[in-house]
Amino acid sequence: MNTSGQEGMQEDAGRQNGKIPQDKRRIILIICYSVLVLSVITFISLFAAYLVILEQGEKEGGKEHEIVQEIPEEEQEEVLPPEEPPEITESGAEETVSGNEEEETEKEPEEEPEPRLPAKEYDPPAYDFTVEEVEISLPVSREYTFVWVSDVHMITDTVAGEGAEKEHISYLKQRRKTLPVDQNGKHSEELWPEIINYINYTFPDGVIFGGDIVDYCSARNMEVLKEGVAAMDPSIPLLYIRADHDYGNWYGDEDFTTGRVKKLHREIDGDDDQEKRLDFGEFLVLGINASTTKNMPVKQYDWLSIQLGEAAKADKPVILATHVPYASWTDPSLEELSRKVRNEIYYWGSSDPESRFIPEGKTWEFMLKLYEKDTIVRQVLCGHLHASWDGMISEVLPQHIFGPAFEGHLGLIRVVPNGEESGKARLLPALNNLLGSGTVSANQSSTHRNP
Repeated sequence: MNTSGQEGMQEDAGRQNGKIPQDKRRIILIICYSVLVLSVITFISLFAAYLVILEQGEKEGGKEHEIVQEIPEEEQEEVLPPEEPPEITESGAEETVSGNEEEETEKEPEEEPEPRLPAKEYDPPAYDFTVEEVEISLPVSREYTFVWVSDVHMITDTVAGEGAEKEHISYLKQRRKTLPVDQNGKHSEELWPEIINYINYTFPDGVIFGGDIVDYCSARNMEVLKEGVAAMDPSIPLLYIRADHDYGNWYGDEDFTTGRVKKLHREIDGDDDQEKRLDFGEFLVLGINASTTKNMPVKQYDWLSIQLGEAAKADKPVILATHVPYASWTDPSLEELSRKVRNEIYYWGSSDPESRFIPEGKTWEFMLKLYEKDTIVRQVLCGHLHASWDGMISEVLPQHIFGPAFEGHLGLIRVVPNGEESGKARLLPALNNLLGSGTVSANQSSTHRNP
């Protein structure tokens, strides 16, 4: 029997038994393995593609988030609701609203600050003060008022302190009889409560004590001074610039040291002996403490220079309060008045080599700042001379010197908006001639009796 015949018989027998031939089984297995491998490869490819797409989606989402974060809220476009169709009126006319027109919204009125009120109702002073009124025009929104008090030279001691030398006792008695007494013989100690009454009754925006309120520093003088300040309405700001008499401890009490003097002054108003100011937002009042010093301390000069520099940058006008006046480079009447009243040049800037008031060092440097044409200082206020004068000390800067309070003189300063007046008629040239004072300044001044 040949071989092929045997294989055919075996194949027929295998079909009959239900078995697949060996060659076909190999082919089927190869096909199955191939399909399985292709399925695995396809799955891996699809999964890898899914991961790539997912990663790209996260990156794009992050970028979008970052862009949204970088855009400020005010720069993002506002999504507006769709415009409503125009309304048709009964007459058939269309009522439309232009999208370019912005509807006016009613602004809520700004709440005005509550007016400052006195702690109680005050009676007018019984004393008939001579009130020197100075009007200063500044770019302000309302009128401000200030009361000026200087040169009270209050003496309350009836005897000199222990340890006082004989010449001091004699000098003290003489000053008590003559200096702090008005033309009607009223003593400054009696005037002091009336000054406080005038301040409270006027109820100004601020008070400036311009120096020499006491004639010298003693326990009794300081006690009376402190009582007067305590009687002032607590809502009135006080700027107290001291002068030589406020700090002077010349008439006795050997233990009345400079330290003790400073301590007593600090009990009154804190008394920072270098930095003095009142800031009203629209303008600034700067005070020069101890202005009788020939050479201003460097610390004080630096502080004043910073204040003037910052005010100039902010275009904030400055009113300068000092005790000792400054020389006028434009008006000789100040020198004439000083020699008449004091028999010498009694202000800073004298050209007289014998004068006590020749400025040195930082005092001179500060003066030069005042005389600059672009100075931010708009007005100088002072005392010391014991006589009234109003005029220009440079081409642009006015100065007012107030008469002494011991003679019944007080100052009333009105800061008014530019282009406005306080409403009182002023015959300035006539008043200047009548009072023997200087020429009319850029701002206005007048003298009257208190109502």
